[in-house]
Amino acid sequence: MTALGAALVTLGVSRGERVLILMPAGPGFAAAIVGTIRHGALPLPMNPGTWTSDLVTAATKIGSRLVVVSTEHTSALAELPALQKVPVGGEQGIWATVLSLDLNQPVPPAG
Repeated sequence: MTALGAALVTLGVSRGERVLILMPAGPGFAAAIVGTIRHGALPLPMNPGTWTSDLVTAATKIGSRLVVVSTEHTSALAELPALQKVPVGGEQGIWATVLSLDLNQPVPPAG
């Protein structure tokens, strides 16, 4: 099982569940896409520069409760309403975090 697969299991991700991927192009992005598919979930890549409020709007509209975010972008999502954060590690160390969103909580406006 991959590190991402283990994180998805920890968060109770079901086959066919949508998972937002918020990472720059590179090995971590590819690992997130492949790991999500191997788990049976549907990866939905998003621009890493997406505003938090837009990310929550997209997650709500498509029915996703999870976001895989690169470690360099995790701090930009500090105000994101997350129920749980699971770090994803591998041979290259911690390279991402999977956030389980709490879409019932308000998000501060972008600005």
